[in-house]
Amino acid sequence: MTRIRSIAALAVITMLALPSAALALKVNGGTTQLTLSTAASNALSANHLTVTPVTPATASGSNFTFPISRGRLRKSNLRGVILQRGGFVISNGTRSVSVRHLSLASGVHGVW
Repeated sequence: MTRIRSIAALAVITMLALPSAALALKVNGGTTQLTLSTAASNALSANHLTVTPVTPATASGSNFTFPISRGRLRKSNLRGVILQRGGFVISNGTRSVSVRHLSLASGVHGVW
């Protein structure tokens, strides 16, 4: 009986010691693309606002591309977080706001 308990305890310890990588997908590289809708582009223009990328992000028209720096997603449901490099600047010509260190979180209620 002691031998069975020892084997069971060893099995539990081994399972707990497994790295989380066995349960998660590591995200390295790639890009995330964001496309502004026509309504969003019109609203920005109507308010005399411009949006420009912060390096290493790029833009072509209303399409923005952000390089992925890293992330993790669960294998079972693809929920997790992906971190981006670069960002964007919103400006009215006088003042600017820089948005950087973007992250995508995938959860029960979708991606935000």
